[in-house]
This record gives sequence, C-alpha cells and structure tokens, in this order.
Amino acid sequence: MKIILEDSFKSALKSEGKNTVTIDLSGCSEWGAGEVTPIVKLEEPSNKDDYDLYEVDGFKVYVFVAVRAMDDTLTLKFKKILFKKLYLVEGVIK
Repeated sequence: MKIILEDSFKSALKSEGKNTVTIDLSGCSEWGAGEVTPIVKLEEPSNKDDYDLYEVDGFKVYVFVAVRAMDDTLTLKFKKILFKKLYLVEGVIK
C-alpha cells in the first residue's frame, strides 16, 4: 500500500512532537445499519499484530489490517478550522 503524507500533515505532526500515527476504523450505527469511519490517532496501536507498519518520510504509519484503499493509496491530510485540528485520511473504501 502507498501512503502519502501531505506537507501540512508532516508539519502538524512535527509541531505536536509526534512521529507515529495509526489509521484505524471506528464503527458507527445509524438507523439499524452499521458503517465504519476511518480515524487517525497520534499514537501507536496497543496491539501491533493487527496493524501493518509503513515508514514514510521518517514517520511511522500503522494501518489496521482491515483497511482497504482505493488504488491501494491512502493520503493523510491536516486541516485547521478555527481552534480545531483535524487529522484526516482519504482513500479508504468503506
């Protein structure tokens, strides 16, 4: 799998003093139907056996084994809206 870290994402991680992220799936249930949502955590996973490790530009990226990506590529982005910091992943097939 190819992992792309946008410059804004790398800068935000450096400013937080972090060099490790985890891409995980979080379950969400609405009206009786379940849907998973990809989430980005700024930490190592507790059970590393369930994750694939990728090293990208000096950063460690753990990806949950059940994550599937369009064109086998995930892009990690950072956005700041007012006082809220958003670490986002794009390309996950739900």
